[in-house]
Amino acid sequence: PLPNSLYPYLQDRFGLAIMRAAEAVTAALADARAARRLDVAVGTPLLRVERRAFDLADRLVELRESFYRTDTAHYAVDLARSAPGAGAPSV
Repeated sequence: PLPNSLYPYLQDRFGLAIMRAAEAVTAALADARAARRLDVAVGTPLLRVERRAFDLADRLVELRESFYRTDTAHYAVDLARSAPGAGAPSV
């Protein structure tokens, strides 16, 4: 886990183990609140990232909505394939 991460805190403090999370990235326009916080004009295109994290019992334990400026955002994903026969279907 990352230092200062929410997930180890939830595990240590409340016994909640995050088992899976899903993120969705969509386009959005800055409303007054987002514009003020991101120092952009109302209506500026933004990236909206929503994360939902679930515990061992598949209960929703985190719902996060974040907004990012499109002029400074960088999104990268590293994808790796499991070795055939390692318990995951091969592609």
